[in-house]
Amino acid sequence: MTKKHKNWNKQRKKISHKVLLSLLMLFVAGTSVFIVNNKHSLNSAPAVKQVEETAPIATEEVSVQQFDQTGKIDFGTSVEGKSITGYIFGTGDDVTLMFGSIHGNEMGTADLLNKFVNYLIDNPTVVASDKKVVIIPILNPDGYFDRIDKLNANEVNLNLNFGTSDWAMYGSEGQYAGPTAWSEPESKVLKSVVEKYLPDRIIAYHSSGSLVNPELTEASQELAWWYAIESGYSYYADPAWDYSGTATKWFEETYAKPAVTVELNEHYLNDWDMNMSPMLQLIGE
Repeated sequence: MTKKHKNWNKQRKKISHKVLLSLLMLFVAGTSVFIVNNKHSLNSAPAVKQVEETAPIATEEVSVQQFDQTGKIDFGTSVEGKSITGYIFGTGDDVTLMFGSIHGNEMGTADLLNKFVNYLIDNPTVVASDKKVVIIPILNPDGYFDRIDKLNANEVNLNLNFGTSDWAMYGSEGQYAGPTAWSEPESKVLKSVVEKYLPDRIIAYHSSGSLVNPELTEASQELAWWYAIESGYSYYADPAWDYSGTATKWFEETYAKPAVTVELNEHYLNDWDMNMSPMLQLIGE
């Protein structure tokens, strides 16, 4: 072998060693990246899990029930299994509960509250930091969708089914209040909502009296006067309207907090222009 060939073989061995060394270094680097990436993934897994566990804020507010992206929540079901849905806006301690269509034929009340819900979805900042509002547009879905009278699927007038101190099986005009107080799932749903959120006031929307009617305490009367002035409805506080078994009377008796009934102008009109201002003032700064 010539000297030239010997030199070439030495150079080839050096190149081969360099190539092998380079390949080895690339392999080690790739392995390190793989390990680091996987280590990063493993380390980040608990953080992802934490987000998943804490994301549904409603789990702390509503037990097993969940909010969707609009604040909608299922509170329970009717006699026929229809969902009784509501909405919650705000996180403050001052809580207002509004509900409608406890009498299914009073359809404008549901329209009013659904319109208010849509407004709050589009304008969430109108709810003050210290306020919360719970809204149930349709408390009696069986009556709302399937009947043309005030009753639920068991032919009970739900607004006579609440456990007031003077509850009776038959209410005004002989209307059936149920076999017992709290016999109906719909009234139990409202009771459970009240027990969970402990509202500072209740506004029950009915029709069609064109008025605001308080329960009998001074606090209820003051709230009703204010709402009547702000809305343009008449204020009406005749003691003859002291019916047994109503949701508002039960709430005031049980929690000693104000409760009023707002009677819209017509069964099928929402009176949004009259109610928008007082509704927003109740939940605003």
